[in-house]
Amino acid sequence: MNTPLKNSQDKRPITTPKASFISGQSTVFSYTVKKGLSTVVLSQQETGFSLSMKMEQLEGTLRVTKFTLARNAQLKYLSQNLNNAALLEIVVQALVILFACAEQCYACEILFMLSQADATHLTDFESFFDATASLDTREGSKSSFTVYNTPETREFLEEKVETIKTRLKQELWQAQREDRYIKDFLQNHPRGMLLPCVTLKTEDVNPSMGNVIPFPQSRRK
Repeated sequence: MNTPLKNSQDKRPITTPKASFISGQSTVFSYTVKKGLSTVVLSQQETGFSLSMKMEQLEGTLRVTKFTLARNAQLKYLSQNLNNAALLEIVVQALVILFACAEQCYACEILFMLSQADATHLTDFESFFDATASLDTREGSKSSFTVYNTPETREFLEEKVETIKTRLKQELWQAQREDRYIKDFLQNHPRGMLLPCVTLKTEDVNPSMGNVIPFPQSRRK
């Protein structure tokens, strides 16, 4: 569906969560969070992946206008399974951050208004959103994703995030039998340190992450 985008008013500075709020979570990878007045950059320490988000508060809406993912160009050649796991987990962690931001600014919904390139990072998560659309704007074609900030949605996200983290660990543990890079990562690599033998280089991420595990199709019965 193509609809014109109206100019939004009453833009307010965003209150972002503390950088330490994801510490202690049982994730496969470790993270740092760098925040600005209206931006959050989530960095995955072991892989060098980063996800940059720009947002603003419009009345009761948390509007996300940037969702740019940069990744290590060589990791997929060293271990496709580890690469896919890293992509999936960083996007899931970004969603957790955005809901924390929505809670802090009392937003009733989160609205993504993204370029086609940034929108590809949410392709595997479309079933999580309450509405999606294609929009024509002054900046060109945009994709929108809307999810309501309700107790039901937060509970669903929390449950599925825990499920995803558990299954990622299980599947990587199984994959190490045939993937020596994953085996060394799981058993020997110090947490929080950049993986060896890789050159950091920003690369566009393929729209399909080649999911290690699929994101749940629906939160409604």
